[in-house]
Amino acid sequence: VNLLPLQKGETISAVIATKDFPEDEYLMFATEHGMVKKTSMDLYDRTRRDGLIAINLKEGDQLISVRRVAVGEKVIMVSSAGKTIMWSEDEVRAMAADVQNILRHAGVLCDGVPPVRYAPRVIQTAYYVPAPSDGCWYPALRPGARIARGDVLGELRDIFGAPLHTLRAETNGVLLYQAASLSVRAGATIAAYGEIED
Repeated sequence: VNLLPLQKGETISAVIATKDFPEDEYLMFATEHGMVKKTSMDLYDRTRRDGLIAINLKEGDQLISVRRVAVGEKVIMVSSAGKTIMWSEDEVRAMAADVQNILRHAGVLCDGVPPVRYAPRVIQTAYYVPAPSDGCWYPALRPGARIARGDVLGELRDIFGAPLHTLRAETNGVLLYQAASLSVRAGATIAAYGEIED
């Protein structure tokens, strides 16, 4: 007995068990070619015998994962080559082409399409922030954020959440990088920022 009227060649790629469909939670889809899409859970709160098309895939692409995410949650994508990229749920809009561009720049998405290049900003001086001790890194800002001298870059905490160190910017500039890993070792670079030409 078929519960869903699947057509020839159609398969089930993911199952999300839920009793409710809150509008402030989403399904996040990721494909092999780096397309990332999110849709509100409340869009699925409809009984349709023939189902609902949640994502249209380009030829040759396939769905690799679907996850339920809440507002503000972090999303981490890892390639089979071990490359990692992290972003916040709110940075993904439906069919966000920018996410694919970022994945191409990071070397996670190798689909033969060159990444879009933007006008470069000249970094006068770069500052690399090492972890003063082992701990858990909680960044306060996203890469690309403008910072002022004294702004909090993030906090290093112990495994119980107690603060160990608060790391601050030594100059005005822009945040270039932050560690995607929660666990960091003493001396590892956890953030980088630079002074830029305006």
